[in-house]
Formats: sequence, structure tokens, C-alpha cells
Amino acid sequence: MAWQMQPQMQQMPQMQAMQQPMQQMHNQQMQHQQNQQHQQHQQMQQQQQRQQMQQQQQRPQMQHQQHQQHQQHQQMQHQQMQQPQMQHQQMQASKGMGQAGKGSKGKDGKGMRPPAHQVRPQSLALSPSASAPSAQGIMVSGCANETVSNIIKGSFSVAGSNHGKHIYKKDTSDPNVTVLIYYWDDRDGSSFSGWWIGPKVGGDQVWSHADNRSSPTPPPAGWHVPWDGPVDPSLTLTYTPATASAAPPPALPAPAPQPGKAAGKAAGKGQVVGVRPVMKPHDLQMERKKPETIGPGGPQNNRIEELRRKSAEAEEAQRKRQEEMKRNREEDLQRRKEMTAATNVRKVLAKVRAARADSYDALRAQLEESIATNLEAMGSIASKVGQEAEEVLQAAQTRIDDLNEQRAQEDRERAEQEKQRKHEAENSVKFVEEAKSDAQTQLKKVQEAEELCKKLEDEADPTKLLERTEAAEKEVASVLGEANEVKAAIHEKQRRMLTDGNSKIRRELSEVMGKLGAALRSLNAVLHGLKSRREKVARKAAAVEKMNEKKSVFAQFDLDKDGKLSKKEVEAYMKATINFDLPPAILDPIVQKLDPITYAKFRSLHQRLYIAKSELLAREALGI
Repeated sequence: MAWQMQPQMQQMPQMQAMQQPMQQMHNQQMQHQQNQQHQQHQQMQQQQQRQQMQQQQQRPQMQHQQHQQHQQHQQMQHQQMQQPQMQHQQMQASKGMGQAGKGSKGKDGKGMRPPAHQVRPQSLALSPSASAPSAQGIMVSGCANETVSNIIKGSFSVAGSNHGKHIYKKDTSDPNVTVLIYYWDDRDGSSFSGWWIGPKVGGDQVWSHADNRSSPTPPPAGWHVPWDGPVDPSLTLTYTPATASAAPPPALPAPAPQPGKAAGKAAGKGQVVGVRPVMKPHDLQMERKKPETIGPGGPQNNRIEELRRKSAEAEEAQRKRQEEMKRNREEDLQRRKEMTAATNVRKVLAKVRAARADSYDALRAQLEESIATNLEAMGSIASKVGQEAEEVLQAAQTRIDDLNEQRAQEDRERAEQEKQRKHEAENSVKFVEEAKSDAQTQLKKVQEAEELCKKLEDEADPTKLLERTEAAEKEVASVLGEANEVKAAIHEKQRRMLTDGNSKIRRELSEVMGKLGAALRSLNAVLHGLKSRREKVARKAAAVEKMNEKKSVFAQFDLDKDGKLSKKEVEAYMKATINFDLPPAILDPIVQKLDPITYAKFRSLHQRLYIAKSELLAREALGI
């Protein structure tokens, strides 16, 4: 075991360096989970506080509303008791008017109905705006949607308040349509907050919505039509001053119908643009501000029952939410306890993952003790943590065994490498001698190839020069290829040598390999020069050959061998070459112009004959 323990001690820093990032990653994950749980717990506490505050705000309002309804009911009973006396007084007043009243019977013998102002019951619910005649009014104009524009445009006056801000009601509108501008705060969420235009405060039917929550009054612009659509820049609100003599604004409308019923009736002939999400019971505080028809068995009693029912439903929903929050807090507390206990065990697991062979047993005992201490607190995740512990222990044992085997393998490899190093060191001397000999041989061949290229300058005949240049180019290319192969082979053998011997070999071969490299670069330049020279010689030989061909043609038609062509010789050349007879009027000027027609003018003669032929054929085609 001694030979195994010593390598283990040497590689422990590497093992720790490998395990530290894993442990840090695990700790970061645990910290992230704890932060998430803490944030969820804070959110639940904040939600519970908001709900408690809302409930506390609703209770005084409900009590005040019930008190007002009780007073209204008493006033209604008092008025009903006074109605017979008022009717008796009215009948006495009509008798005192003389016989004209008796003669006003119709065919059916009944009397005329008294004036409406004498028998009409007075409303007990006054508009809140009546007490504030100096408040500003609003003029709504514009709107790209023609249907919505016809409903909402017009003048508005203050008709109450909701959530601490004024409610505005349209002064003149269709009797079947009520148009309100009201504010709703963020108690039901930010999506419900802002200024709304609709037939009912907090209703689910709306025409427009403005996101400006900070404005104390309806904003002049920024209204969405429909409420969840884009902003309509043409829809604007203008504030107008109101006078004390102005008539009180109409009372608030009746509640809008519930979703799924005839909701279109409240909006007027089905012209509501958007459907607003259903509000929560917070809008109960507005019910006390709406005018009611007072009478026994009338809508007032039904409304009281409806308010009581909604209040009971709200309290029941609040109770359920509180129970749910309590259950969530208990579950969250239990989860936190379990996670804390599991974290304690996992900290020891992180140490076991990085255990060395000499510390493995002690860390395993520490892990077992930690599991026993935190077993009950881990609760439902105890089995999962236990499985993790088994996997970590097994992985640690396997890792230690693998490290021992790896160290043994490394020892064997080092012995083999040492043996190989000695063998290569013995062969390095032989390699250096062979490499020097091969390099010297290639240097000699390169010098011979360069001498061969220098002898090409003595040749004057283009044809022979081309042949010798091509042969020299092949020879130089062969020598250059062989020398490059030898150089590459020497470098490859040198690369395979061991590091210690390689530097020594490089020093011994540096001089001869440097000379060989310089010679190869020089020979490569010679090869490029040969290629350029061969191409140049080839072009020159081709030009000479073409010129000889033209001279041969000239000599063929120069029958008298005087070095120039006569008119008859030109006519013979014309018939043989262009296969055409030019009239003397055209041919004679050409001959006279070029006379004497030597070989130097032979090309010009050929061109003029072809041009004259083309012009003559063109004139004949045109009928000239």
C-alpha cells in the first residue's frame, strides 16, 4: 500500500482543484433555491397583508351603506304614511276651484289626473355633483370608431366619486344608454387600473381605457379604443367650466348585467366595443351612490339582499384565501426545514466527493452521523438524500480505485518511456551522420542543376534553345523534389526524437540543414526563371515559324524571284487566296499605292484586297 499512498498524496491538490468548482456550483444552486423560497414567502405575506387591508376597508363601507339603506327605508315608510293626507289636501284644493272642476269629466265620467308635480314622489338619492356646482365639466370629441364616437362624444359632468376620484356622467344621451368616465385603482391588478369609459362603474362592458394612473382627472389623450387595442390619437377630452346655475347632472346608471346574460342592453343596442374582465367585489362601495326607486317590495330591498349576498360571498372567499395562505405558510416552513437539513447533509457529501484515500473513512463516518442527526428534519426528502449519499459513496470509492490503477499505469508508462529514450539516444548519433550525408548529396545535385541552367545562355537557335530549356526545367524540378523529400524526412525523424536528444541533434544538423534550405530556395528561383524563359522562347519560336510561313507564301507567288510582286502576280495571289477577281479600276490603284510590293508590304496588300472585295460585294447587294 505504501507505493499506492504516496502517489495519492501527490495528486490530492489536483483532485481538490477538480472538486472545488463542483462544490461551488452545488452551493450556488442551494443558495438560489433558498432565495426563491424566501421571495415566495415574502410575496405570500405581502398578498395576505393586502387582502387584510382590503377587508378592513370594505367593512366600514358596508356598515355605512347598510346604515344609509336603513335610514332610506325609514324615510320611505314615513312618506307612505303621509301620502293619504297629501291626497286628501289635494282633493280639497280641487273642490275649492269651483264647478269648473266638476265639468271636466270625460265620457267615461272620471276626473282629470292632477298635475304631475303634485303627486310625483321626490327622489331621496341626490347626485354628489349637486353639492359642487363649480366643478369642471368634460367635453369628449373625436374617436376613429364611428359607433363608439356616436355613443361617448358630448359633455360630461361630475356625478360622484370612486376610489378617491370623480365620476363623470354624460349630460345628454340615449335614455337606454348610460355613459360614465370613472377611475379604478390597482387593487385588482395593474391591468384593471386607470381611467375607463363605460356604462357602469367597475362593470365588464367598456368602450375605452387610459393607462394614466397618476392623473387626478381623466387624461386629455392616450385613450385605447377598444380598451385592449391601440391608442386612438383622435379621441380627446377637453375641460370646460361649470356654473352654479347649471342643472345637477343625472344620477348614476343601474348596475350592468352580469357576463353571460343580456349585457348588450346596458350598453345600448349592442354597441359596446370591448368586454372588460369582471371586477372583484370592491365596487360594492359605489352602490350607495346610485339613485333607487323607494317603495315596499321595490328594487331597494332586492338590492339590500344582493349586497348582503355579495358581502357574504366576499367574506367566504376571504376566509378561503386566508386558509390557503396559512396552509401555504405551513408547507413553506416545512419545506424550508427539510431543505436546511438536506443542505447540512449535502455539505458533508461535497467533502466526500473530494475525499482522498487517507481521509475517505473519516469522511464516511461523518456523513453517517450527519444523516442520523438530520434524518427526522428532512422529512419527505430523506429517501432522496439517502440515495444521493449512496451514489456519492460509491462514486468516491470507484474514483479512489481508479486513481490507484491510474498511478500504477503511469509508473509502467514512465518505465517504458525511459527505456525508449535510451534506445533513441543510442540511435541519435547514427541518425545525425546519415542526415549530414544525405544533405551533402542533395547540395551537390543542386549545384549541378544550377550549372546546367547557366549553359543555356550559349544557345542562339530558338528551336534548340526551347528544347534545352524544357530538358533543364525537368531536371531542376526532379532535383528540387528529391531534395525537399530528403529535407522533410530528416525533419520528421528529428521530430520523433526525445526532447533531451532533440536539442542536441538540432544543433549538430543546423549548419548543413541551413545550407540545404538556402540551396533549395535558390534552385526554386532558378526553376521559376526557367519556366518564364521557356514560355518566352516558345512565343519567339512560334513567331519565327509564322513569319517563315508568310515568307513561303510570298515566295510561292513571286514567280520571277525579284523580291517583289507584279500586277500579274498580285492577280494570281488574289485568285488563289480570296477567290475573287477585282476589276482593274479597283485593283490598279491598290497596286500603284503599294508599288513596289515587297514582303514588308505583303500583309498590307492582303488586307486591302479583302477590304476591296467586301466593299464591292456590298455595293452589288445594294444595286449601286
